[in-house]
Formats: sequence, structure tokens, C-alpha cells
Amino acid sequence: MEKAGEETPKKKKRSKPKNRLPKNKKVKFTDEAGLAYELEKKQAIFCAEYVVDLNGTQAAIRAGYSPHTAQVQASDLLTRPMVKKRVDELLKAKQAVRDLTADRIIQELMRIAFGDTRKIVKFESGKIQVTDSDKLSEDEAAMISEISQKSGNVSEKKVKFHSKEKALELLARHMGLLKDSDSRGFSGIVFVGQGEDISKV
Repeated sequence: MEKAGEETPKKKKRSKPKNRLPKNKKVKFTDEAGLAYELEKKQAIFCAEYVVDLNGTQAAIRAGYSPHTAQVQASDLLTRPMVKKRVDELLKAKQAVRDLTADRIIQELMRIAFGDTRKIVKFESGKIQVTDSDKLSEDEAAMISEISQKSGNVSEKKVKFHSKEKALELLARHMGLLKDSDSRGFSGIVFVGQGEDISKV
């Protein structure tokens, strides 16, 4: 029982989580032309999930749509102009990352294949001189795979370079200049030029 003069404690209202977005929350985007457009939150999530594996049904489920209607929802979403637009943008961005990664790999292989080791290690009067690391360019530093130094009665420095032969082989494969075997089943690396294939001579 409540005693006279005592107030009944008020129940505190439960506050909604701050990170909970309304169901009709719109997500804004800007296309390459600078034009703004909007998608519902679930539609935006669907677009991001779809470009992962290009599986519409699974993308719809991961975006929060019912598994029972996910296939129908995915088909419907992919026909909507703004959804298609967002998907195309994401696929284009994904491809750009792949191209950038490929270009970077080719650039690094070219540094190894065509770099001049004389700019790093010099032979003068029977002595070996190693260029200080802070004086090396990015192209020159990329040729080095390992640097070590042993201390003792005689100080020993070791500079190991990446394999030029391997870098050239990988570049040649990328350019379609090499193949692993000929039509008669002989294994080995063969250069393929515009003229006669020497592997068939």
C-alpha cells in the first residue's frame, strides 16, 4: 500500500534505438552527371548485395525481403529504372577496381622485368657499393625482394632481387606471347610470334 503523501513512481518510457531507420527512409545517390536520385533503404541494400554474386533471389533475402517472395521481388526490383541505374553504377565501380588492380600488377612486373640493377648495386675498384634506400626511386625499390646484413669480423651486405625471368614470363603470358605446350603434347614454354610457330618445326 502507498503511504499518504508518497507519489507513485512514474514508469520511464523506452526510447527507440537511435540507429533504427523508418521503413520508408530514403537513401540519396548522385550519378556521374551530378543528378540526384533516391532509393528506399531495402532497395539500396538489394543493389549492394546483388553485385556481390548477381543472384537476385539471395540478394533480396539478404536485403530483408521475405524468402517466400524473394524471387518475385528481385525480378520486380531489377526492372525498376532507379534500381537498374544503381546496379549499373556499382558494377561499373567494381570493374574499375578490377582494372586498377590489373594495371597495378602489370606496372610492378614491368618494374622488375625492365629495371636496371646497376642503379642499386655498383661495382667499383673491386668493391660493391649499395645505394642508400632513401635515394632509390619507386621503380628501383620495386626490384628488391630482400636486404640483409651480417655483422662480424667482416661486415656482409646482401641484396636480393626479384626474378627478371619470372617477371618477363608473366608479362609474356599476359600479352599472349607464351603457351605451355604445342598441339603434339610437348610441354615447355614456347614463344608465339606472328610468323610460323617454332614448336611445330
